Amino acid sequence: MDELYHDQWARAVVEGRSFIEGPYFRAPLYPYFLAAVYAVFGHGYVVPQVAQCLIGSASCGLVFLIGRQAFGRTVGAVAGFAAASYWMLIYFDNELLLPVLDVFFDLLLIGQLLPAARTPGLWTDLMAGLFLGLSAIVRPNALLFVPAVLTWVAVSDRAEWKRRLSHAACFWAGCALPILPVTSRNYLRGGDRVLIASQGGVNFYIGNNPRSDGMTAIVPDTPGD
Repeated sequence: MDELYHDQWARAVVEGRSFIEGPYFRAPLYPYFLAAVYAVFGHGYVVPQVAQCLIGSASCGLVFLIGRQAFGRTVGAVAGFAAASYWMLIYFDNELLLPVLDVFFDLLLIGQLLPAARTPGLWTDLMAGLFLGLSAIVRPNALLFVPAVLTWVAVSDRAEWKRRLSHAACFWAGCALPILPVTSRNYLRGGDRVLIASQGGVNFYIGNNPRSDGMTAIVPDTPGD
């Protein structure tokens, strides 16, 4: 169902049709990525799968680079090989679903934070915020990572508090850059102050309503379609 939703949304974007009335129900970056592939290569599933495999391969390279930065070349090589041979990542690279972009942007974020700990810089913090913002418009609960990032920036930067605030401000600016257009669209088109997507409340209710069984993703008392 999720793959079909993304496919139909991407096709609507390419054809200039409206697919979402009101605020976005799901975060928009992945369907627009899919729409970009369709716009260039036409509708089909092989090219998106190849593109996602290339992104997934780049993620394995990022795992290697992060491991090398944090623990040395040997650990980086082992981690990169583990990522390249991890069947769950290989599986999702071929599905029209979020993880391929989610993993990629999260790794870019971590890769940006490690050098920021050694040589803090405003540009580094801005880019880290940008990668987290991009991850959030793929999967909004990435924003739950914000307090950890801000704590990391505050602890790793031993400069005076004004400089720390400037670094935090750059991070917030980078994070807001991809999110603000989505929020603005939700307000202007839907008249609703939805930050990115509105499905969070529904998903929370699916998992926590009195009849939830922990397995089936069904909202009680709603039509089957």
